[in-house]
Amino acid sequence: MLTKGFTLIELLVVIAIIAILAGILFPVFAQAKVAAKKAVSLSNLKQIVEASFMYANDNDDGLPIFANGNALLIGQPSPRVDTWVWTTQPYIKNLKLLTDPSMVDPGGVFDNGPMAQFWNQDEYPDYGVNYVFLAPWMRDQNGQCTLSGSVTQSGGSHPADTIFYTESYEPNEDQNGNPTGGYSEYGSWIVTAPGMLPILSNSSQFCVSPGMNWTQNAGALNYGQPFTAEASQRYTNGGNNAMLDGHATYLKSDAQAAGTDWSTAWYPTTQVTHSSLYMWDYDDTFFGASIPD
Repeated sequence: MLTKGFTLIELLVVIAIIAILAGILFPVFAQAKVAAKKAVSLSNLKQIVEASFMYANDNDDGLPIFANGNALLIGQPSPRVDTWVWTTQPYIKNLKLLTDPSMVDPGGVFDNGPMAQFWNQDEYPDYGVNYVFLAPWMRDQNGQCTLSGSVTQSGGSHPADTIFYTESYEPNEDQNGNPTGGYSEYGSWIVTAPGMLPILSNSSQFCVSPGMNWTQNAGALNYGQPFTAEASQRYTNGGNNAMLDGHATYLKSDAQAAGTDWSTAWYPTTQVTHSSLYMWDYDDTFFGASIPD
């Protein structure tokens, strides 16, 4: 007895149904994958801030400083000068926690690649510290940026609303540290607080990364990027953050830059406009600048 098979039309209908279902499900799977990476990154930040608090407990409440030696020697093999990356490692005990699963590590900095040396690890984690306020970079008596200031874990005036660490990118820069547009495939161990470049550029006491500020205008220096800053927009125009009180949370970039005119200002003129909304300062002071509410 002959068994009737599918007709061509029936096969085409089945194929069409499968294609429609695939079109519906594949984006869902992709979103689930991104959500899983986002959750891992948030967990990483939570563990980093907890390790920083353990460091503070062993160092008279002092948070990890900008550098444990001459700050101008960061990134060199000798003499060894470490950033928070290695000063917190006795508490983190896992370099892989410093990598965001959504980022690539082309040099194997935190694996066993050709760039897996401490001086690269000090500079290129996928998370950056709010150094301007929480790990101040300072000038010595000769005006050189060799020194590190310190603040305490318990001294902040609004720790639940102060960003401690956030996801970061290492921007493309020239030999003088000025941005040349876009971002590299590496993270950055520091993130410049939005709007602070104009305040600190001429400071006789504090130093600031020369090319970093926040702006939403895709100008020439941004090469079409939404802003020029070390903070990333890895997850739906925002990023994960660890706050000074120890909790970790996701914030849209508008929230990260709240209290500034980053949405309208051009690089590098972004300024702090409302101190009460700002999420980066430590104790409501801005290095002598008068910020309106």
